Amino acid sequence: MARPLAFALLCALPLALPPLAVAQNQPQVRAASPSELQSFELREGTVQSLQLPAGGWERFEVPVVLDGRPRTLVLAPYSIRGAGFQLLVTDATGTHPVSAPEETTYRGMVVGEAGSVVTAALFEGALDARVHDLGGKGDWFVQPLARVLPYAAPDLHVVYRAEDVLPSSAQCEVGDVHGHGSPTGAPEGISELRYCDIALDCDVAYYLRNGASVAQTSSAAGYLLLDVSFIYQTDVEIRYSLTSLIVRTVPTYTSGSNTGCSTSGLLQEFASRWQSNHTSISRDVAHLISGEGVFSGTVGCAYIGVVCTSNGYGVSRAVSSNNAQNIQLLAHELGHNWSATHCDSAPPCQIMCASIGGCTGIGSSFGPGERAQILAHKGTRSCLTAARTIDPNPALWYRLTTLFQPTLSLDVVNDGANNNRLQMAASGAFTGQYWRFTRSGFGNTWRISCLWQGENLPMDTINGGAENNRPILAPIGAWTGQLWTLHEVPGYPGYVALTNDFRGPHLALEGFATSLGAGARPQLQTFGPFTGQLWLLTPLGSVSPARSTSFGSNCVGRAGRPTLGILPQGDGPWIGETMSGEVTNVLNGMASQLVFGGRLASPLDLGFLSSPNCNLYLDLGLLVTIPVGGGRATFAFSVPRSPFLVGATFPMQALVIDPGRGPSNPLVATTNGLDLTIGMR
Repeated sequence: MARPLAFALLCALPLALPPLAVAQNQPQVRAASPSELQSFELREGTVQSLQLPAGGWERFEVPVVLDGRPRTLVLAPYSIRGAGFQLLVTDATGTHPVSAPEETTYRGMVVGEAGSVVTAALFEGALDARVHDLGGKGDWFVQPLARVLPYAAPDLHVVYRAEDVLPSSAQCEVGDVHGHGSPTGAPEGISELRYCDIALDCDVAYYLRNGASVAQTSSAAGYLLLDVSFIYQTDVEIRYSLTSLIVRTVPTYTSGSNTGCSTSGLLQEFASRWQSNHTSISRDVAHLISGEGVFSGTVGCAYIGVVCTSNGYGVSRAVSSNNAQNIQLLAHELGHNWSATHCDSAPPCQIMCASIGGCTGIGSSFGPGERAQILAHKGTRSCLTAARTIDPNPALWYRLTTLFQPTLSLDVVNDGANNNRLQMAASGAFTGQYWRFTRSGFGNTWRISCLWQGENLPMDTINGGAENNRPILAPIGAWTGQLWTLHEVPGYPGYVALTNDFRGPHLALEGFATSLGAGARPQLQTFGPFTGQLWLLTPLGSVSPARSTSFGSNCVGRAGRPTLGILPQGDGPWIGETMSGEVTNVLNGMASQLVFGGRLASPLDLGFLSSPNCNLYLDLGLLVTIPVGGGRATFAFSVPRSPFLVGATFPMQALVIDPGRGPSNPLVATTNGLDLTIGMR
C-alpha cells in the first residue's frame, strides 16, 4: 500500500462487497444414464445437483465438478442488449412491443484458472453455461436436465465435454443462396473491434420448445447469441448487440422445417416478411431461430456476404437437445453472412464445417481461411459501430474501480519484493490509488501514473515470465506498454476498457486475474468485456483541501490597516501549483516583508519600534521582500508537486515598513496572520 495522504497512516477500509449468492456445498455427482446420454446426444457426461439462485440478475458463484475436479464458477451479469432494445410479441392481435423481462445472461471465470471464460444464462434457477477451453483441454457445457427430460428434478444438470457430443447428420447446404451476395475472400481486413447490430426472430415452434414462455424463449435465444458473440469477439473482433427480439406465439411462417437453401423455404419467407413488415427495426443482420423439425438434414441456411445489406438474413433450426450444436449452428450461419464459406477441405475446420460438429468436432474458432474472409468483409462494412475512445481530463486525479468489485481500487504494492506492481485494494485516501492521465504524444494514447510514485514512473506491462502481461510502474520511456487507450464500452455508460499499444486492442486490463477479492493482481486478458475489465474513473476533485485561515489582528498604518490575503480570496496553496497573494493598504515608498516562521507562544508588541498596538505573531525564520505598487504589495510562489506536503500547515504574516511616516504613525505596521494548509486536487 502506498504512503497515505496527510502524513497519517490510514487503515484500509473494511471490505464491503455487494451481496453475493453463494452455493455452499459441492454438488452430488453421478454418471449420466444411457437414456440421459441418448436424450442429449452424448457419449459421456455426468448429472450434478447444482445449488443456484432462484433469480435476480446478480453476481453469484456455483460449485461444479469438471474433469473430475471440484471447481467454482463465478458469474457476473453481462448484457447483450443494445441501446433501445425492444422485445416484440406476435399474437392473435398482431406484433406489438411488450416489457422486456430481466436479463439472464452472465459472463465469468473458473476460480483458480487464469484467463478462463464462462458464458452462461440463469433462468428460474436453471443454468446453461459453457466453460471455454478449460486448462487448454477443450470446452465444457452445463445444461438443465429438465429442459429435455421434464420429469427431472429442477436442480439436476447434465455436464459434458464438447468432445463427447455425438456426431450429427445435421448440415448446412453448400453454396450461395439464389446469388444473393458472394464471398469476398481476399486479404485480411482491419483487425479492430466492431459492434454489429442484430435482430432475432423466434418462431412459434421455438417458443413452444421453451415452455410456451416469452421470458424463457428470450433467455434461450439470448444465451445462444451471448456465446456466439464471445466466439466472434475472440476470433474476429466482432461483438453482437441485440437491438430487437421477436417472439412468435402464433404460427407465422408456413415453410415448416424447409430452410430454403435449395428451394423457397424459411429463409426466403423470413427475408420477405422482414423486408415488408419490419423495416423500422434497426439491424445490420437479422436471424430466424426456428424450433421446427429435428436436428438432422439441412438445419441452417444464410445468404453469403450480406452484412449491412438488404439481404442480411439467415435461418437456424436450433432444435438439438444440446447447446453445443445449437451454438455452433448459429455461429456457422452468421459466418456465411460475413462471407465465410465451408472449410471441409481446409483443416483445421470447426465452425464452418458443412456438417455441424463434423470435421474436427464442436469448436469455438474459425480456421485461417474463414477468418480472413470474415475480416475482409468486416473491413468493407461501413454500418458497423467502432468502439469510441475516451479522453480523460489530464488536470484531475481519478480513482479506478471495476464494475465487478466497486469497493476495491487500483493500487500500488509497496512491500519491497513486489514494489511498484499493481493490486486491487480496499479504497482509501492513499496516494497509490490516485491516478492521473497524461497525453503521451503518440496518437490518442495516454500515460497513467499515480500520485505516490509520480509521472516519471507510469504504468507499463511486464513481458514474459510468470508475470507476463501484468502491469507495473516503470521508468518513463517510449515504450508501447506505457501507451494506453481508453475505450467506451457500449451498454455500460460511464465505464471504459483499458488497452495498450504493446498488446493491442484485443487484450484489456482485468482487475481480478488472480483472485476475486482484495489483493487480486490485474493482468491484460482477452477483452470480453468482463465486469472486471470495466473501469469506472471517478474524479477525486480535491484529494485534500487547501485552506487559508486568518488569525490575529492588523494595526493602523499611514495608509490604513494593511491586510494579508490569498488570491482568489479564501483559496490556499495546492501542490504543483502557484499560490498568489497580496497585502492591501500599502503606499508607494513603503517596504513590505513576508514573514515565515513558527508561531510565538504569545504575540510580541512592537511598541519598542514606535509601533504601538502592532503585534508580531511569528518568529523571524524567513523574511521575503515583496514589491509594492498601486496601493498593494503582491507575491506568488510555486508549491512543489510532492505528496508529502499534503496536509502540512505553515503560518505567514507581513510587515509594512514606513520610513516616511509622520510622528503619529508606526514605523512597522503589521498585518493579520494566515495559517496556510497545503492541499491536493
